[in-house]
Amino acid sequence: NDEISELIESFNTMIERLQDGVKNLDRFNSDVSHELRTPLTVIRGEIEVTLRKVRESSYYIDSMDTIYYEIKQIEDIIENLLLLTKYSKENIKKTFEETSVDSLLLDTIYKYDTQIKNKNITLTIDKIETITKKLNPLLLKTIFSNLIDNAIKYSLDNKNIIIKLYQNEKMHFCIEDEGIGISKEKLPLITDRFYRADKSRNKTIEGFGLGLSIVKNSVELHNGQLKIESVLNKGTKIEIIL
Repeated sequence: NDEISELIESFNTMIERLQDGVKNLDRFNSDVSHELRTPLTVIRGEIEVTLRKVRESSYYIDSMDTIYYEIKQIEDIIENLLLLTKYSKENIKKTFEETSVDSLLLDTIYKYDTQIKNKNITLTIDKIETITKKLNPLLLKTIFSNLIDNAIKYSLDNKNIIIKLYQNEKMHFCIEDEGIGISKEKLPLITDRFYRADKSRNKTIEGFGLGLSIVKNSVELHNGQLKIESVLNKGTKIEIIL
């Protein structure tokens, strides 16, 4: 119990944090490489096959469609990664402005009208209050978009989604779906970058596993709370408190 012991403890704590940081960075680099390698491999393969011999014009059109789609995937990954690193606790407040939260939410819901109709989903706005708040509108829109998009993507046809927006001391946004849900052991991992709860099951569902990571980051930048409850094969409930 002397100063040297305290110094040793401080060094050990610092080394542990550095080791965790290096592990996270290595994993992040590995994940990014993997996510970018897949579309690049598809693009290269498509070009190589197309150039082997002269083909019908329709084949070239199909090939260009595939390449365009994969390039769009790469752009989306980069855009999402930039959004994750663009803001910090130090600079975020400079971007805050008075924002009509309810109007922003309704605009976002409207953009998903086609996807909702295609799956015959019943979307119910259980409660929506008029709320004006000082925050970053781009990040708030990103929160709404990602959560609504996930609720639709991971819901089967003819299911329900319920949304609430209200304010007491703080602002609350809740979205609840009857989708595929998440198992208890995987729930703590779903906000990790590039994590997808069941890759084999979700191959037909577009996404990179960045959505909830962006939501978590955006909420933390506003000093808010993110609460997630889920039951496998029953659905998910997410609450944002700002």
